Amino acid sequence: EILADTDKSAGVSEFKSILRDGENASDPICVNYKEILGFMIGTVSSAIMDLPNRTIHVTEGPPDNARYTAYSLPD
Repeated sequence: EILADTDKSAGVSEFKSILRDGENASDPICVNYKEILGFMIGTVSSAIMDLPNRTIHVTEGPPDNARYTAYSLPD
């Protein structure tokens, strides 16, 4: 639903916002940790590949609680 409403020229900042989304109670994109069948389940990290600029933006932890770090990919 979110992507359907997103401009086709969306960039990294728009995708960061999308991946932080936890609004849909039944199927959020960013899931807070909860116990299911004895296992802790939740969003571990997030990654966005910016292919034209040869960078990858990643979080160490859920994107709603962690900062994205950009890494340049070698040529």
